[in-house]
Amino acid sequence: MMGGIMSVINSTLASSLPSGGIGEMARYFKISTEAQLVLPISVFLIGYVVGPILCGPLSEHYGRKPVMIISFLIYTAFTLGCALAPTWPVLLVFRWICGVMASAPIAVVGGLYADIFGDPHKRGVAMAVFMGATTFGPVLGPLTSGFIATVSWRWCFWLGLILAGVTVPFLFIMPETYVPVLIARKAAKLRAETGNSTVIANSELEKKTVRYVLTVTMTRPFRMIIHESIVMLTCAYLTLAYAIFYLYFEAYPIVFQGPKSIYHFSAGITGLTFLPIGIGAVLCTIIFIWYDSYLADAQVRNAHWADIEEFRRLPLACIGGPLYVIGLFWIGWSAKSEVHWIVPILSGIPFGMGFHLIFMA
Repeated sequence: MMGGIMSVINSTLASSLPSGGIGEMARYFKISTEAQLVLPISVFLIGYVVGPILCGPLSEHYGRKPVMIISFLIYTAFTLGCALAPTWPVLLVFRWICGVMASAPIAVVGGLYADIFGDPHKRGVAMAVFMGATTFGPVLGPLTSGFIATVSWRWCFWLGLILAGVTVPFLFIMPETYVPVLIARKAAKLRAETGNSTVIANSELEKKTVRYVLTVTMTRPFRMIIHESIVMLTCAYLTLAYAIFYLYFEAYPIVFQGPKSIYHFSAGITGLTFLPIGIGAVLCTIIFIWYDSYLADAQVRNAHWADIEEFRRLPLACIGGPLYVIGLFWIGWSAKSEVHWIVPILSGIPFGMGFHLIFMA
């Protein structure tokens, strides 16, 4: 479990890590176009779109561990590349590759915990911690980079590389958890020990050709989106919520950072303004754990809504959606020079709660 959480924190922290050093990058690479300054984060998120399409299906074909290890090692290597990038285009290409590879924990760790925890309540607690890491990780990015980027913008990526290096050993000692792969390994061991070639796992009967992987395994997410309306609509809503969440990493510096902003904070202090979003995420983790117990009690007493799969987590989204809108309205209404800076900063609490509840639902 530790390896999964650490890899998720690495992934989500890396997504926003350059935000505190954008000004230093612009001066170093002589970038004057405002539209280009959002690219170190934007291209990473484009990689986030591509990565799960690859890593999710592959983890259900070859197992969780090999996908996690290979993708994380590539992510680590290209994080080093970002720290040493000689030009702006090279930095952006490396950031995109980092985004593709760093998306593996987001796509795989949820399934990994489902493999480990058979009890729904324990699984719910594990998923609450997992989702908390996906929200709190990006919040830590501008907080850390805002202070260390004053030394050098490259230290934003050196920090990411150090954290990745600490995480790699945990991934190697992490056991494989995907049951079909474990059964196939056990069948292979029995064949070797007994010489009985008829001992075959069901997963070994599936085709393993490259053509099968490309045409069946890799296309499974697209087929689900096309043929399952609930999947398509949920993905569309989560895409909107995720996009707005990452817009904050570009909007907060406009509101709080520098002489042209409303409140004239330094980069490091601007990073601190993201903390209420993390506080909201922590509060929602507690709410989710409570709600999971409430749901279990409802199922015990045979409540009708608790027996319908689509309704079980829906109340969380019904709370999170309005909170998300309240947080957006709050900062848009209060970010004025005549209003004290604490007022727009506190809008991060309902915003973080709304974002977290939407994703947990």
